[in-house]
Formats: sequence, C-alpha cells, structure tokens
Amino acid sequence: KGSIACQSPNHFHLTASNLVASTDMGANAEQCWFLSTPGHPGVISWRHEDAHLLPKLSSPIPYIDPDWLMLVLGVKQLNADDYALDPGDHHSSRELFLTTVKEGIHGGAKRYVIKVNSDYRVVREHVAYDADGRVIVRAQLSDHKNFDGHLIPQKVRLELPGNDAELTLYFAKIDTNPSIDSALWKVPS
Repeated sequence: KGSIACQSPNHFHLTASNLVASTDMGANAEQCWFLSTPGHPGVISWRHEDAHLLPKLSSPIPYIDPDWLMLVLGVKQLNADDYALDPGDHHSSRELFLTTVKEGIHGGAKRYVIKVNSDYRVVREHVAYDADGRVIVRAQLSDHKNFDGHLIPQKVRLELPGNDAELTLYFAKIDTNPSIDSALWKVPS
C-alpha cells in the first residue's frame, strides 16, 4: 500500500510498503531520490542531469523520468505537435501509435511511443526506448473509469527491464488539485 503525489511540471513523491519492505522515491525541480528498506543503506539522491550515471552504480537504482511520469499519469498535457501518427503496419486498426524522438540529456536519442485505443479513446501504453531500441521503461494503463468527465486509468503497471523491476499502481482514490505542503517535495533525510 502507498500513495503518490504529483505536481506539474515534474514533482512526484511515491511511498509504498508491504510486510517486508518499503520504498520512498520522488523528484522535485532540482533532484530525484530513492530510499528502500531493506536494500540500499540511506537515501540516494541525484540531480536530474546526472540520471545517466545511475546504471553505472554497482546496484542500479530504478529511475523513472519525472517529466515522462507526469505525462503517463495525466498531470502534464500531451503536446500533439511533438508527436506523429506512426504509419506502420499494426495488428489492429483499433490502435493508434503516436511517436516522437527526443534528444537525451547526454546525447542519446530516446524514442517515445504512446498506444491509444481508438474505440474508447484511452491511452493503453507508454514506452520509452533508448538510442539502441531497448525499452527503458514501459507503462501499461488499464481499468479506465470516468472521473470528472475524463477516463482515468485506475491501474498503472510500470516495468523497468534494465533494473529487472516492476511496480503496479492501483488508484483507489484520486484527488485533483489538492493543496500540497511544499515539505512533500524535500529529499528525505
């Protein structure tokens, strides 16, 4: 069980725990952090521009780009001008694929693909690929329910193949535009 708070443009704070472990991860305008018990001793934090160094750690840290996560969770609007409709041959005419290529922080191009179910007009999947075409992170969205006139996914499954990590978020309650204490965006001590 846990909670997640998000604030545009790139702030998020996720806490989760079960009987044997707990995790605290997040981002603010300057830094990201990760804390897991049992696991890494203490809080590990880094500046956004240093995220490319995380895979070089002896025990890699699961990293989710805060800007991408804001798009996946619907906190940040999709700029349609940034994406193109993929004309590729796909198995179903009920699916649309939106793609874009962006330059990574240190030169590596990343391709982003969004799969949309055209019958229900909902996003089913977001995938980020590295410059070599490997999946960096995949988000599968399901169980969409009407919330204030918008179809919102109640389940988001995040896969991080490079870390052999997976996280499934089930949203039992969603509050939009709540008042959030700025202390929530501070790196834990």
